[in-house]
This record gives sequence, structure tokens and C-alpha cells, in this order.
Amino acid sequence: MLSNLCALIGGLLSAFCNNFIWFSITRFVVGLALNNCCIPVYVLMMECLPSKYRPAVTNFSLTICFLPAACLLPWIALWCNNWRLLAIVTSAPLVICLLMYFCLQESPRWLISIGKMAKAMKIIEYIAKVNGKEISKELMTTFEKCCILAYNEEKQWKQYTLLDLFRSYRMCFITLDLVIIWMITALVYDAHVRAIIEIGPDVFITFSVAGAMELPACLVPFFFLDFVGRKCMCLFAFIGCAVGSLIAALLRIKWQIAVTAIFGRFCATITFNIGVQWAAEILPTVVRGQGIAFIQIMGFVSSLLSPFVVYTKIYSPSAPMAIIAALSICAAVFVLFLPDTTRSVLPQLPEDTEKLSKNQKIYVLKRK
Repeated sequence: MLSNLCALIGGLLSAFCNNFIWFSITRFVVGLALNNCCIPVYVLMMECLPSKYRPAVTNFSLTICFLPAACLLPWIALWCNNWRLLAIVTSAPLVICLLMYFCLQESPRWLISIGKMAKAMKIIEYIAKVNGKEISKELMTTFEKCCILAYNEEKQWKQYTLLDLFRSYRMCFITLDLVIIWMITALVYDAHVRAIIEIGPDVFITFSVAGAMELPACLVPFFFLDFVGRKCMCLFAFIGCAVGSLIAALLRIKWQIAVTAIFGRFCATITFNIGVQWAAEILPTVVRGQGIAFIQIMGFVSSLLSPFVVYTKIYSPSAPMAIIAALSICAAVFVLFLPDTTRSVLPQLPEDTEKLSKNQKIYVLKRK
């Protein structure tokens, strides 16, 4: 909610700036909030879902929200025909997000992981009530005692930080692998978005068609992610992105280049959608929010290079797509070293993530 408020204020103030310095400052404020406007809510949703519903609900939410915005954005810009009005129009919907404060509950899984049992139990009882389920007081009391016991045994009141992702060799390797994959994913995705502007016959039509690819790119994981698995689908998506981009680099007819490039964008979007969910399923609950934020930040750092990738067209028209294809192949190689989390329990502690990477079963609560 603080991030959405920050983005709203920064976005609205940018529309009233009279010089570039103040405009840069206000957009910097928007940029600070950008990642945290949606990722924490995504993580919250993941932590309140059983494994069998994660692909459906997470990809469905991306489909119904991101798709219309991606397709309408160029036409909203054309209708506004003024950057000040565009800044206001694209910032105003954040008011709706702020109103969600009165509807959302905190993640019970996260509250349990930091020892706030009473609050977590109240939220669990509220969720049960909303869903029309009855939980006996004996069961809730027993469950709360189990949570307290597990918390005392496994954590010993330890405060976990982002550094815990790098304390052991295996956890460090998994974290760095996730970072590298996401950096390539963000770079490839952003480069595709920028390159399509130059490729298509009309920037508004091409951008809208490319944005429409978000629908099938979300529906594919929606239906097949649990059957194919995270690793296989992500691997094939990166290979598909590489193939589509490479073919686009070799072609010379403009509409053919646009078609193959959009296919590459389609595959890049699949990797983008899977990447967020996969990282959330691999990282432990105690540092999941920090870990995903760190990975996302590194992705934004790598996406700064995307204009330079697109700019290589001055040396060769096929260079941008060829570079994107090479990066996609590199990401596919790194995917091979991550554990598949299909239908797995979300890890609570770094030790659980290490077990996951060894294909060992995770026990969330211990019994005495």
C-alpha cells in the first residue's frame, strides 16, 4: 500500500513538472515504487494458495489484468496526445489499489514464520468463515501449538535476512541461478518490447498485437504448467524464444520479421510469467519477499541494457534479434540447474529449499 501511494503521488506530480530535473525526480519516485506495487500482492496470493491452484490463479490474474492494459496503452497514449494527461490517466487507477487495503489480509504463512501466531490464527479463521468452512476450536488450538513448537525448534527466534540466501553453498548457488535467469528474462523481454517498435509497420498496431500475445502466453501456463512442470516449460519457452528471434534475425521481409519476432515475444512472456511463480516457490517463506525483490531489482538492472541491444541495429539490422536468441539459449542452460517445484510444498526455511533442490520431501511442521 505504501508503494502504491508512492507511485500515485510521484505519477501525479510528474504531470505538473516544468523542468526536466523535477520530472526526473518524480519519475524516480515512481520507479522506486514500481516493483513493490504488484510483487508483494503476488507473493501474498501465492502464500494463501494450495499448490494445485497456484498456476491457475496466478496466471489468470496476470491474464485479466496485464492483457487489457498492454493492448490499450498505445491507444490511451494516442487519445491523450499529451504526456501530462497521460501521466495523470495512468496514475489515477492506483487509487483503486489503495482501497484494497480494506479487503486484503496479511499472509498467515508469513505471520507464522515470524512468530505472530495469534494474528495468523485469526486470519485463518476469517478465511475459513468467508469460504463457508468450519474449523473446530480443538483443531485450531492444536495447530497453533504445532506452529509455536516448529517456530521454537527450527528458528530459535532467529531473524532471517537476505544474507541467509547466501550462507550455504547450495542456497547461494540456487539464488545466483535464479538471479541470472531473471536478469536474462527481463533483458530479453524488455528488448523484445523495444525492438518490436522498430520492426512493425505501425507502432500502435504492432504494440497492441504484441501485447495481445500476453493472453496465450498466460493461458499456456494456466493449462499446462502442472502437467509439463516448471523446468520443462521454462526450458522450451526459452528455446522457442531463441528460435523465433533467430529466424527474425535471418529474414528480410518486414511483415515476416514482425510475425517471428512476436512469436519470440510470446515465448519470452511465458518465461516471464513462469519465472515469477517459480522463484516464489523456490525461495523460503522467511525471506521470500526480500528474495523476490532482490531478484526483481537485478532484473531491472539488466533491463537497462535493452536499449543498447536494440541500438546494435546500426551495425546490423539482424544484430538485436541475434543477441536476444543467444541470451535465451544461455538462460535455457541455467534453467537445467534449478529444482522443479511442481505440486511441491512451499519451503519455509532455507534448509527446506536445499532439500527441495535434492528432491527430498519437505515437512513444514515437526511433531514431538
